[in-house]
Amino acid sequence: MFQKVLEYTGEYRKKTYAAVAALLVGIVMNVLPFWFVYQLIQPLLMRETMSAEYVLWRVAAIAACAVLYAIFYVWGLSLSHESAYNTLKI
Repeated sequence: MFQKVLEYTGEYRKKTYAAVAALLVGIVMNVLPFWFVYQLIQPLLMRETMSAEYVLWRVAAIAACAVLYAIFYVWGLSLSHESAYNTLKI
């Protein structure tokens, strides 16, 4: 089905692929914070101690993932819409 749609994209095929790649990176950036939260919760459940540096790195990683998610998701949507509208124009 995706191949059928790509037949219509013509010169905007690269933008469509770039949109898919950007959105995939955005999705990964949206899922990664859950892994970092797990890394914060797991030692607490095991009654282990955590250093402030350990916690700060995880919190910083969560914040970075949130920013990267926003950037890649908006960029991917922009590329996909540009490709779609130009494909429909043809």
